[in-house]
Amino acid sequence: MVVRIAAILWVLLAPTALSAELNASECLRIQQLLNKLPSECLQASANPNELGLKSPAGAVKQNHIFFPAGGSELDPNAIKQLYALSRALMGQVMGDTCLQLIGHSDTSGGTAANERLGQLRAEKVAEYLDAQLRNSARIQDVTSVGETQPLNGFAPQNKWQRRVEIRARKCSPVSF
Repeated sequence: MVVRIAAILWVLLAPTALSAELNASECLRIQQLLNKLPSECLQASANPNELGLKSPAGAVKQNHIFFPAGGSELDPNAIKQLYALSRALMGQVMGDTCLQLIGHSDTSGGTAANERLGQLRAEKVAEYLDAQLRNSARIQDVTSVGETQPLNGFAPQNKWQRRVEIRARKCSPVSF
């Protein structure tokens, strides 16, 4: 392992030296270890799914707000997505919908820190939605699972693990 990490660092520092030797598996490992993908890896494979670069799609993308590494601040994409959600929640169809917000993290950092970061992320989403909806009762649960429930199909350290999951159901006294 020490030899391989040294080789990976050498690849990053001397880009032309080992570029022909990198395969998709090695590129994915570099991305997981350093949270950075060398340009050689982009040339190593035309299929981004082999490198773990695919992004969530469909319901997974719609039901999650994603965050940068170590961050709990909403970026412009998250704000746009949350604004659209808040408008839908104020409409006739979803006007009686309540939410559960579940914060997640990737596996970089310690377990306790990841738990706190997931909670901060969920609280940021709750804060934004509360301001838009002006009805805090509709946000019924704000919690964190940290790194314990990774998104299927993505490595535990993948950037798509940094998210808040949004679950919706008809408001009632019964909890989620």
